[in-house]
Amino acid sequence: MLAQLEEFSFVSSRTQVQISTYNCKLTNSVIFINTIFFHCFKFESILQRCLLIYIHLYQVMLFFQEIISIYPTLSSENLTPTQSTRMCDVLALLMCVASHPTTKMSFLNANMHLYLYPFLQTTSELTQYEWLRLGSLGVIGALVKVNTKEVMSFLLPNEIIPLCLGCMENDKEPSKSVGTFIIQKMLLDNAGLAYVCDTAEQFFTVARVFDMMLSSLKNQHSPRLLKLIIRCYSRLSEHSRARDALTSCLPNMLKDFNFINCLYVSTSCIY
Repeated sequence: MLAQLEEFSFVSSRTQVQISTYNCKLTNSVIFINTIFFHCFKFESILQRCLLIYIHLYQVMLFFQEIISIYPTLSSENLTPTQSTRMCDVLALLMCVASHPTTKMSFLNANMHLYLYPFLQTTSELTQYEWLRLGSLGVIGALVKVNTKEVMSFLLPNEIIPLCLGCMENDKEPSKSVGTFIIQKMLLDNAGLAYVCDTAEQFFTVARVFDMMLSSLKNQHSPRLLKLIIRCYSRLSEHSRARDALTSCLPNMLKDFNFINCLYVSTSCIY
């Protein structure tokens, strides 16, 4: 495997030695997660961290073990804050893997994103479970940040949009924002736009969640979330059937003079 790593000219020989040294030491998931999380950020770039994490298959298996070990706590609400924090460390590392083109498709081909879906399906309001959902959304967000048809072909058939909508509807602002970011990126792809607008039920399910989030902004201002929601509506308006529907169901918040005036006051809401 290190021979393959040497093909990448941007990975220094010093870093390769460090990677090899770590790999010799990491024989179980506890040592692996703790050591990598606290030491991989010493390396010279995000790409090197990606390769450090993903280059050895047995280390990927340790990720699987860590993720699966949490499953029994998902329905029983026995997940401790310590376990949740540990899993969020794993998810933070997976974000590095999912965000870089060198490792993104390998991540998807291994179906690693599917192992995060049980986290997104949880509904507990306990903080430790919301952390899991937010971290999992972060990994999916890393996948779609630079959107490609290949990424779409993996995510759309696996119902990621309903999972995002659940988090957007029930969780706090950070999860709402990341979930809306994912929806926006998927709408920018023609296949994603067609998926949302395929049936009236799917369109109005998405529109209902957007309307609910807009209503919540009356009491909890979030320019970032508002900007994402407006971008989603803008993209939906490019679809003929969605545009016709929006003429009758556009949220009142976006028709309110005082609310629109607020947008001009804070230009960051729009641009």
